[in-house]
Amino acid sequence: LDDIDGLEANVVDDMLAEFSQVEAQSMIQNNDQTDTPNTYGGTNGLRGLNQYAGAAATYAGGEITTAAFGTSGTGSTSGLATLATYDQLTTNGNVAGAANVTYKDMINFIYSLPQQYWTKDAKFCINPLMLAQVRGLTDDNGTPVFERMAPLETEGIVGRLLGFDVVVNKYLDTPSYAGVDKANLFPMYFGDWQRGHTIVDRLNMVLRRYDQTLPGYITFFGEKRLATSIVDPNAIIRYRSTGTANA
Repeated sequence: LDDIDGLEANVVDDMLAEFSQVEAQSMIQNNDQTDTPNTYGGTNGLRGLNQYAGAAATYAGGEITTAAFGTSGTGSTSGLATLATYDQLTTNGNVAGAANVTYKDMINFIYSLPQQYWTKDAKFCINPLMLAQVRGLTDDNGTPVFERMAPLETEGIVGRLLGFDVVVNKYLDTPSYAGVDKANLFPMYFGDWQRGHTIVDRLNMVLRRYDQTLPGYITFFGEKRLATSIVDPNAIIRYRSTGTANA
């Protein structure tokens, strides 16, 4: 295949990118407590960040809940940690494209993380639309709140926020939805990921090439298994932009 403009190398690169995309989705959305429907990683070993408890039952703008380790026991939910969840000062409600995040929200949010986790490994994980809303914040004179001085602190479209690196993941919740009964929307996380979250590769990436499947066909087979988990719920905090579709 490499005789055709390096086609094989391009196919392999595309497959690896697809695996990375599925991993990014699973680590946010997978629910390991249900079989049907469940298309993001199965019921064994992969609990997406959005599936952890911790958000207050009633939306309370400007407030944050308390993180906790799970309790002991044999029930299906025993041992599952809860994440401290901050509620945006003004909910986005059920208005598509609503952008009620404020600079005060960002300050309230990051300073809700316990001080012992203010480390060089602390990073934002954020939905791209949420990042655009944060980047669009301006003061009363219309001057951007972030990156107001030239040259930029960090080159590129992502940059840094409040001195911390930013990881963009499109599978985090969009900050708002219209007319969709979605109980909680979590467009952003922040914390020390080295201490708070772990990814366990249960099987190294396997990529096999089969030349003789059918005349004129070459089949590639890829496999990778992994598990993820919150190991210290105090090290990561979560941002909620909408509590219910109408609140």
